[in-house]
Amino acid sequence: MYKQLVRSLPEGRKTAAAPDQLPRLPVLARQAVFLFLRRTFELSAEEEETLALLRSLHTEMDQAYELVQQFTQMLRERRGMHLDTWLAQVNQSNIPELRSFAAGVEKDKEAVRAGLTWWINNGMVEGHVTK
Repeated sequence: MYKQLVRSLPEGRKTAAAPDQLPRLPVLARQAVFLFLRRTFELSAEEEETLALLRSLHTEMDQAYELVQQFTQMLRERRGMHLDTWLAQVNQSNIPELRSFAAGVEKDKEAVRAGLTWWINNGMVEGHVTK
């Protein structure tokens, strides 16, 4: 998720924390992403502990987890009506990776909303077209 933890300076700029101040992460970034995307009831006890540790490292890490879980819930439950609220929360956060993702969603928001709402998809057609 984060390549490095960041701390805010009083004047609003951001700078990377010194390497000796960064906690050693118990997992690789890719593993952390999978933990963030999975439902809590799907996690093993060890994965739950790792996720709890990751969330406790930094307030932005905990906020990122909550926002990712909200988005995956919208996706799984087809709740596109919550998209505007979610985008507003992301834009108020200080998480550049999620803000960048939200900016991409904003470019074609109605299509994303439709994808988060309708049960119909063109997956089979698209597969044959690009074959």
